[in-house]
Amino acid sequence: MGPKVRAGKPVTGTNFYGREKKVTEFWKEINNGNNLLLVSPRRLGKTSLMRHVEANPQEGWTVVFSNLEGKTTAVSAITEIISKLRQKGGLGERIASGFLKAIDGAEIQGFGLSAKIREAAQDDWDNLSTQFENAIAEATKKDDRLILIIDEFPIIIEKLFSNPDTADQAVSLLQLFRKIRTDTNLEDKFQMVVGGSIGLKPVLRRNNATADANDLKAFRIGPWSKEIALAFMGEIAASGELVLSEELQEQVLARTGQEPIPYHLQTVLDGLISLEKRDEEITVDDVEAVWRTAIGDVELDHYRERLSSVLEGDEVALAEEILAQIVQNGPQLRSSLTETLGEAKPAKIALRMLLEDGYLVEEAGDDPMVSFANPMLAEFWRLY
Repeated sequence: MGPKVRAGKPVTGTNFYGREKKVTEFWKEINNGNNLLLVSPRRLGKTSLMRHVEANPQEGWTVVFSNLEGKTTAVSAITEIISKLRQKGGLGERIASGFLKAIDGAEIQGFGLSAKIREAAQDDWDNLSTQFENAIAEATKKDDRLILIIDEFPIIIEKLFSNPDTADQAVSLLQLFRKIRTDTNLEDKFQMVVGGSIGLKPVLRRNNATADANDLKAFRIGPWSKEIALAFMGEIAASGELVLSEELQEQVLARTGQEPIPYHLQTVLDGLISLEKRDEEITVDDVEAVWRTAIGDVELDHYRERLSSVLEGDEVALAEEILAQIVQNGPQLRSSLTETLGEAKPAKIALRMLLEDGYLVEEAGDDPMVSFANPMLAEFWRLY
């Protein structure tokens, strides 16, 4: 059975499509001892990759996935991670049990879990951190290896830093995990993977905390290649969901990008399927109409809203000016942007953030051309 059009939720099984090379690269990095920071804009499939790795671990590895979305304190984050370790059984359960016994002297059940961790954190966070580290070291036997995957980690860090009353909790979480990642006793036994729908680096730069995550190696998840996008449309055609002529396939890619974000492409294909037309009745005008509707359906507003979350002061206005210039005048040489905006630090920070977070891309070279990462984002920004 081939893949289906699934726009929205993380995908698994045969719907996890076109990422075989990226999975191979992931395991190569892990087996080389690297802790990873998944880097890409939203909707490129970070969570799907994490879930795939969890469901298909290499021999000898235990993979524990924890999503911190909605968590608002350091204690709630640790509680969620311990709960997921516990549920995993085997190595995960041994780590969780060892940690909980160390902070309370006995196994903890149900609602008492959060209360005991909160009490331990209030009494001595450094000791709690040490006990977590010790629990991992003591539970991992000779051939045991653990990957702890934490999704939406940047979001909780950003939330904690944004409130002066909880900023120290952000530092505590960052330092806890860095201490475990760099523990020589856990070398070859523990790796950490961090991902999220916002970039971690801009959040840390804004709060002068980059040193607490400088050991994480960037692992980029890019868009589909044109070849994979065409192959996917071929699979969809073979399943009978939607058959498009070569001309219409090229039109779809012209509107979603020659190297499209999978979610964007699938949203347009889903819109064409919903027309319930015979394949020969689908026209270029249909593609255009569905594409324009899709611009409002793929949740691009977060690109506009999050500028103020990861930039500050003049940086936000400068980022908006960069995007406006490219909307109005098309791709720009980096030197042209520098000439217009100046070489002051805020302008450099704004441009770097737009490139790192997937708003823009640049060609290689001494004076690269800078353009929007994909046509959907460019059109959204033009309308905005």
